[in-house]
Amino acid sequence: MIKAGALFYAIAISLVISIICSSYIIFAHFNRLNSLFLDQNQKLIVNANSGLNLLLSNSSNFVAGKRHSIDLFSEQKDSVILERKQWGVYELAISMAFSKKNACCIAAIIGKSMNKDEGFALYLADYQRPLSLCGNTILNGTCFVPKSGIKRSYMEGQNFVGKINGKQSESSSNLPLVKKSVTEFNMIYFNDLKAETDSLVSYENDLKTNSLIHSFKDLTLLLKSKSEILLDKKVLKGNIRIVSQESVFISASSVLEDVIIYAPKIIVENGFKGSMQLIASDGIEIGKDCHLNYPSSVSIINNNKTSSKANIVMKENSTLKGVVFAYQIDQAVNNSNITVNFEKNTQITGDVYVVGNVSLKGIIHGSMTCQKFILQTPSTLYENHLLNAVIDYSKLPNHFTSAAIINGESNNSIVKWAN
Repeated sequence: MIKAGALFYAIAISLVISIICSSYIIFAHFNRLNSLFLDQNQKLIVNANSGLNLLLSNSSNFVAGKRHSIDLFSEQKDSVILERKQWGVYELAISMAFSKKNACCIAAIIGKSMNKDEGFALYLADYQRPLSLCGNTILNGTCFVPKSGIKRSYMEGQNFVGKINGKQSESSSNLPLVKKSVTEFNMIYFNDLKAETDSLVSYENDLKTNSLIHSFKDLTLLLKSKSEILLDKKVLKGNIRIVSQESVFISASSVLEDVIIYAPKIIVENGFKGSMQLIASDGIEIGKDCHLNYPSSVSIINNNKTSSKANIVMKENSTLKGVVFAYQIDQAVNNSNITVNFEKNTQITGDVYVVGNVSLKGIIHGSMTCQKFILQTPSTLYENHLLNAVIDYSKLPNHFTSAAIINGESNNSIVKWAN
């Protein structure tokens, strides 16, 4: 006869075994669900990256500013929503893959990949004046110059003691044509308009905190003001446009990353550090010892309807990694209203494109395109003269990605991943 104690132990052991078996079954079930979830997420990531590669391709199927739904493999299983839009002088590419309730979204700021063999150091429009070099001026790389060529000159007590390396070709009176999408899109913010993908808010009423971070996967946050804006002790990062109908002053105490600022006049205080895009219609002043990190841009877009001069001034010991862009809508006008002034010890790493005059006393590690050079001395104003200036295309980093400003530039590449 079985004792009651033995029966109790048998039941207890059976219960423990059943609990262990049930735990294994539940663990196996959840492990399978987790594995399926991970596989699905991995597939969404792969599909989102495939969508981004489509946006980076040279396909004309993707209209800027419009969302496109694509079935990647024509099986109704792998769908992505793709969007490509202008982001200052760069572009923004967004790819979102989805399946049922799950989605994966990736975004990137994109531009043109640089082919070092096809690039050039200088393109100077031909207005029937030679380029005169004085002092320790250095030109390194292919140069497109007027038919009258390059001459060694003497001025301000200095002979030419620099060097010229690279092929020389003849330029024309017209600069390489700019993409209309770059100028037309950015001009809308000077006409009190906005893009369809902007979420409009009032700067005074809605920016009550000192810190604002906005994802590129959401609608662009557009902060507008009819009066001047002072950015003092502000932390602004991400998918943000700031528009003032008067002016914007950026203090050195502010931290800005990837934001775009529009105003007739923009002033950056001495000692500022950050990455941003500045777009003005009348003038931009970059103070001393400022460092605009990659990918930054400083741009003037002038509609040629005012008699006032538009200018960019970059003061001593300041640096910029990215793009300087100055454009006058009517490029046929040789006497441009635009002047860009690079003072002593300034350094640009990237591209400079100016429909107008450039006063260069600093260093360009990259490419310079302009109508004329000017040089103001205590005694006179010289045209197409360079004194102790450097334009060195070889110093541009091998994997540098710039903005696709010029027509025909279609080798798209990622400038920066956007969160």
